[in-house]
Amino acid sequence: MNEALTSVELGELRAAVAPLQAQLQSLANADVPDPSEILAMRTSFAALLERCRASLTPALFQRVRAAVDDQTDDHAAVLRALALAIEVDAELAFREKVASYKRSLLRSVLSLLLWLLALASLAGAAVSLFVTLIASRSSQFADLAREALAAVLFYGLLALGFVAMGLALWRRHDPRPRALTGRRLSAVAAISFAALIASTAATTSGASLPILSSSMRYEVGAVASVLPPGTTGWQKQQTTDEIIDQVDFSRDVGGRRTAEDSETLRAQVMALKATGNLLTGSDLIQEALDGQELSFEGGRLTNVSFKVAPVASLKQCQRYDRVTKDTGVAQFPGSVFILTSHGLYCFVEAPAYLVAAEWSHRYLEGTTPNVPESDADAFLESLQLRTGDKPAGPSGALATTGRVALAERFNDKSNGWTTIDNDFARTGYLSPTGYGVQLKRRAHAHVGTTAAEKRRDSYVEVEFVAPAQMGAYYGPTCRVDDAFGSFYLFEVTSDGAYGIAKIVAGKRTTLAHSAFAVRRSLIPPVPLRIGAYCYGDPGKRVTLALEVNGVQLLRIDDSEPTLDRAGWDAFFANGEGAGPLMRLSSFTVRDIVR
Repeated sequence: MNEALTSVELGELRAAVAPLQAQLQSLANADVPDPSEILAMRTSFAALLERCRASLTPALFQRVRAAVDDQTDDHAAVLRALALAIEVDAELAFREKVASYKRSLLRSVLSLLLWLLALASLAGAAVSLFVTLIASRSSQFADLAREALAAVLFYGLLALGFVAMGLALWRRHDPRPRALTGRRLSAVAAISFAALIASTAATTSGASLPILSSSMRYEVGAVASVLPPGTTGWQKQQTTDEIIDQVDFSRDVGGRRTAEDSETLRAQVMALKATGNLLTGSDLIQEALDGQELSFEGGRLTNVSFKVAPVASLKQCQRYDRVTKDTGVAQFPGSVFILTSHGLYCFVEAPAYLVAAEWSHRYLEGTTPNVPESDADAFLESLQLRTGDKPAGPSGALATTGRVALAERFNDKSNGWTTIDNDFARTGYLSPTGYGVQLKRRAHAHVGTTAAEKRRDSYVEVEFVAPAQMGAYYGPTCRVDDAFGSFYLFEVTSDGAYGIAKIVAGKRTTLAHSAFAVRRSLIPPVPLRIGAYCYGDPGKRVTLALEVNGVQLLRIDDSEPTLDRAGWDAFFANGEGAGPLMRLSSFTVRDIVR
């Protein structure tokens, strides 16, 4: 087989094709081609064919050979030969471009690096899938399978993008007519990276992914960001809803087969909307610290120490350092673990957010941990805060209350309050006075009376005693529809938090909340007096405000969309499980004066 010709030799062949094309064109233009000239043309064509044989495709070579061997002297034969000569010239021109095409050393190296990155990404996908499947247990398989899917999609699309980018760079200006041209490969790379971003957003909400870079900042609420606590063994998980935006980091150290070899690290940064809070930033931070100190996770934690100190570099922050004993690790019943926690609570005024950065470390009591506590300082010191434009708050003072429309003291049954007794709850009048609500399981009870007419604007105040009950919330409601499916809720929770929510056809939207705050005075058993302002002109925003025991805590304007209608005023209670009897001693509805 002949060796490939150089670009100079191919240029010489093209120069030889030119007079042959001219000769064939002259014959084609003649009315009757001269047989002697056709014979000379065939001779020239045969000689040229042998010279350029190595540069022609086998199919083109055979067609030219057939035309040269054809002894027909008519006009059609000349036209066929002319068309073939044009094809030969085009093929030689293409071969000339290919022969002269050169890649720079830099481009070659960059292409190779991109392919190596693609191989590393494929390895990451394989390792992530393998490790996840090995670590999976039947009770956690669904979550781990989702994490595996997220990891495989992430690394697989990353590998495809790198491969396509490497090939596109390798074939840049390459004249060879490949199906995967440089432009098409660049498009594939762009689509891969776009799909990577989209799939990451879709699969990482609630799923963990490895941390690739220690210098990549993670942002929450557009008001705070942190650097990850590390890369080796660390994973991240991001979740967002209408109240909170947070990133959780996790790392497990050891084989986790024994308590001694089971060390866990957790960190997180959170931004919780504080819109509508009427307390000062320092008060909200103090209530958040109270919540941290009073958190015992269902009784499994016992406080050893809890310290609070200001942060010199962040004036709007307070730091806490907590040490507890954890006796509730399900995998190792009877074992006592030490849980150290370090965190910052900060208040950002514009827009209003309560920000928390927290780092925790759990290891078996009496053992020496592998990870130093100083790692917490590096994570917390990476916290950065920024402020933006302060959103407009509710305008003007709260409306005043007027005429009493209903003053229920539950000393008789004349107003006909809801009475139920089923598998979920029991409600009814108590003797000698009062109204009881008891939840028998995870359920809610929404009760009221038709003694007062429906109204758009009202101030509702309830007095009741909430006994100790975990995971419960309770409070008045307004603008309740006939099916008790849509309403505004003013709630206090059994852990000392509080909020204002809108429920539309059973779907809840939290409008304002106490953030991380825990108000000690609201923790049962305690008598509570909860007041709810609920008013607004038709077609305009609805003003909602919550006060508890005489202190205004929240105020928010609901505008998109409002419950723009009159409704009942009622009382709502929800619990995560069976609990003791809650006693409602008064229910008062007043008109709003504006």
